[in-house]
Amino acid sequence: MAKRLTTAGRYGEAVAAGLAAVRAEPLRESAHQALIDAHLAAGNRAAAQHQYLQCRRTLLEELGLEPSEALRHLLPHMTSR
Repeated sequence: MAKRLTTAGRYGEAVAAGLAAVRAEPLRESAHQALIDAHLAAGNRAAAQHQYLQCRRTLLEELGLEPSEALRHLLPHMTSR
């Protein structure tokens, strides 16, 4: 839903849908990716960066994993962190 709303330019609703997805499935990268995409489409780079860092922290703490290459490429300036 978040992806469709982002495509439709309904960024506020897309962010809300992305947040709901992340709350429901915090270990699912696709949920984080949809939320990051919505933030970026809305021009909210700081919010996208914050979400990436939250995802990274969750994955590291819970699974001992770094985010996937696909997720890292959304915010290439974050890969060194």
